[in-house]
Amino acid sequence: MTARMFRPLALLLLAAALFQTGCASLNPGPQGPSRWGAREKPVTHIVVCWLRNPKDLKAREQLLAQGREFRKLPGVLRIHAGECLPSNRPGVVSDFDLAFVMEFESEAALRAYENHPDHQRAVRELLRPLTARVQVFDFVRRD
Repeated sequence: MTARMFRPLALLLLAAALFQTGCASLNPGPQGPSRWGAREKPVTHIVVCWLRNPKDLKAREQLLAQGREFRKLPGVLRIHAGECLPSNRPGVVSDFDLAFVMEFESEAALRAYENHPDHQRAVRELLRPLTARVQVFDFVRRD
């Protein structure tokens, strides 16, 4: 994918995440020190997946089910997961298969999640074998 094609995807995902986290800010989250340390800005983690076989419904469900399981891990505030909404609008990227938007208590919570054995196993046993491409975006909320 060229840089010109990547830019609309990045803007779309950023806009969606900002909208989602803007709405979430109506429900106050943790504001003081927590088990993860003093820095208490929530972090949003976006994972966009292109499946090796886009018609493989079992692979889709396996990945979505695993995403639901991650809600149980420490530091995870919320997870939204779903399939691409096709669009004919200019600048809208709609060639991916699945996307996950995850919100963590803090950067430290995200780092703990990345190293958690359940996450490592899912990457090794599901994500790598079932996807042709994965794009990740992380940002610190500033609202």
